[in-house]
Amino acid sequence: RDRVEIEEEEEEKEKKSGGDGAAAVAEERGEWGRKHEERLEKILATVTLDRPYILASEDESISEKFEKLCEKNTSKVDEGKFQCVQCSKLFKGSDFVSKHLRKVHAELFQAAYEQGLTEAARAAYLADAHRPLVTQGAAS
Repeated sequence: RDRVEIEEEEEEKEKKSGGDGAAAVAEERGEWGRKHEERLEKILATVTLDRPYILASEDESISEKFEKLCEKNTSKVDEGKFQCVQCSKLFKGSDFVSKHLRKVHAELFQAAYEQGLTEAARAAYLADAHRPLVTQGAAS
């Protein structure tokens, strides 16, 4: 069958039902939709939704870890000369080595960042008064 035949059959069905077939379906969906909206309103009235906390590299816990990584991977060669331990590139200041490490050797910071995310998620979980608790029987 082609598209024209299918459209013609649908038009005939609608004429036979008096055009009320679509209206009955819309009315039925409307009742369900109205009840659904009422249930949602009840739920939303009792729940408070806070914005999720996004961990940034400027956060204290992360920045401390990043500083330690930079110190560990920076070597002072001479007065005013610093070296990247990873690739032996020389710089005029330790700040330049830190910037270099973050840009060129970003993979060094990934583990520290992921650890910070894990700690933040754990802290958020423990701070939630309605968190699910695991009992001894359920853990086995």
